[in-house]
Amino acid sequence: RQVPTRQVLDAAFLDAEDQGSQLYVERYADDLRAHGRRHDKLPGKLIVVDRRVALVSINRLPGPEHQALCVYHRGLLLHLLASFEQHWDAGQPLEP
Repeated sequence: RQVPTRQVLDAAFLDAEDQGSQLYVERYADDLRAHGRRHDKLPGKLIVVDRRVALVSINRLPGPEHQALCVYHRGLLLHLLASFEQHWDAGQPLEP
C-alpha cells in the first residue's frame, strides 16, 4: 500500500552473508536507502504500528522460533518510540 516506514537495521544483519539477509536487503534496497539507517548495536527487534501498538522481540536466540510481546500501554509505547528515535538519530544513512 505504499505505507511509509523507517527502519534501523543492525550492522551485523546488513553485513550477514546468509541468503535470507541478502535477499531482504536486495529486495528493499531502494526503500532502505530512502528510509533506513544502520546501527552498530541494537538492543532488540521492535515494530511500531501507527504509534498505537508495538511488537517487541523478547528473545535473541538464533533459529526460526521467536517470541514477542505486544505492547498497548501508552507509557511504554512512548518509551519505545523514544528509544527508536534515539537509535534512528545515532544510526548512519545507508549507502546507495
